[in-house]
Amino acid sequence: MASSLASGLSSQQEDYLKYSTGWPGIAIECESLEIFKLDLGALVVELKIAAEQQIKSIKDSMQEARIALLQQLHRSV
Repeated sequence: MASSLASGLSSQQEDYLKYSTGWPGIAIECESLEIFKLDLGALVVELKIAAEQQIKSIKDSMQEARIALLQQLHRSV
C-alpha cells in the first residue's frame, strides 16, 4: 500500500528502510512502514497535547491580564 506521506526506499544499512518526507535533505529511517506510522502517530499526539497546553497557558494569561486591567480601572474610579 503506497503512502502519500512517505515512499519506501531500500537502503544498504541493515534491514532498515528510508522514507522520504518530501522535504529536501530530510529522510526518516525505521524498521518498517508500520513502525514509521506508529512513530508518526505518537508525534501527532504529542504535538496536539503541547498545542493544547500552549492554548490553555495563553487563555490563562489573557484572563489574568483582564483581571489586572479591571482592578486598575476599579481603583481609578
